[in-house]
Parts: sequence; structure tokens; C-alpha cells
Amino acid sequence: MIRSDDGPAIPDRDALEDLRATINDLENEVSKLRRELFPSSDFGESVRTGARVRVDPRVRMHSSEDALISLADDVNVYRGAELFGPLSIGRGTFLNRDVYVKPGVNFGARVAVGPFSRFMTEGHEIGVRASRAGKKTVRPITVEDGAWIGGDVTVLGGVTIGAGAVVASGALVNRDVPANALVAGVPAKVVRIIGAEATPASSADQRQVPTLVERLLRWLSTLR
Repeated sequence: MIRSDDGPAIPDRDALEDLRATINDLENEVSKLRRELFPSSDFGESVRTGARVRVDPRVRMHSSEDALISLADDVNVYRGAELFGPLSIGRGTFLNRDVYVKPGVNFGARVAVGPFSRFMTEGHEIGVRASRAGKKTVRPITVEDGAWIGGDVTVLGGVTIGAGAVVASGALVNRDVPANALVAGVPAKVVRIIGAEATPASSADQRQVPTLVERLLRWLSTLR
């Protein structure tokens, strides 16, 4: 506490930060408990939620009886996201802040989506000269289990992103991404295929780097 001679004691900055953190934790616990007890009442009958679903109050969801939104267990959606039904989000999937999802997207389980990414299922056919944005089209998007979509990614309609794939930040995905592929760029292209157990360096690369013992033995051999 900081005490002033001219007034009451003022909490110091660390104490205020601790208090804010405690209040935030309590709000999160209350929100989680409410959604566990009343899984659909928070969002209306056209939004179906599982257990332990966490959706920031600033998320906007557009749904109806003909355009349901389904959130499986342990889904987490950060602030600023805007979601349109029909939409299905699998168990343990995480959408970071300001993610924009148009109708007809299916996320598998354990998918991670970075901030400001967009899933654009809607488009237009090329129309006549007087109005080039012609007839509206809707092509679904599927993101399979375990995929990781980086920040500021745009995924266009008709695309399937395979299980375990990684899409680098800033990419524009306009064609299917194979399972376990790392893609990047505009438009996105395959950089490499990730092994089942990805490591910072492949086993082949590691074999090319002599260990400390190997280097010591080589140096000793030069002294003979």
C-alpha cells in the first residue's frame, strides 16, 4: 500500500494487478460453471454446446433452426470472433481473437486457429459487365483434426485442410491441403510434409552434425 499524508492509503500497482487477475479468474470460473449447468441457454436454442465450452461475451454468433452452430466439449472462442451457422466445431478446438467464419465450415477436433483468420465459404460467379459480382455461391470448408491455422490466414470455399496440416501465417488457401503438410504463401503451396513425430531437426540432419565426443575423437586422432 502507498500511504499519502493528504489522503487515504492507495493500493500499489502490483496489488491492483493481482486484484484484476483474481477478478478475471473468478469471472471465467463463473462463466464456465454457468455453461456446464445450462449448456444451451446462453446462446439460444439454435446453438448447441458441450461441456466446458468457453466463449467470450464479445463473440457474435448468427444461427437459426436452419443454420445451427454446434460447439463440442472444451471448445474455446476468444473475443471479437464472428461465427455464422451452419457451423460445427469439434472437441478441444480453439479459435483466437477476431476469427471470421462464414456458413458451412466444419472444424474437426483439436484444431487451433490464429487471430484474424477468415474462412470464406461465400462468393459470387462472374456476372455481366454491368455487375461483375453475379450469382451467389456457397462452397463448404473442412478443417480436419489437429490442424493448425496461423494468424491472418484466408481460406476460400471448397477447400479441405487435412488432419495435422499447418498453414503459415498470412497464407491464402485456395486449394486442398494434404494431411500433415506445411503450406505457406499467396496462394499457399506445400513447403514440406511433417513427419508423424516432428522434431526441430530431422534424424538425417542430426546424423550430419558430429557430436562433441565424435569431434574430440577426431582431434585426438590427428595427434597420433
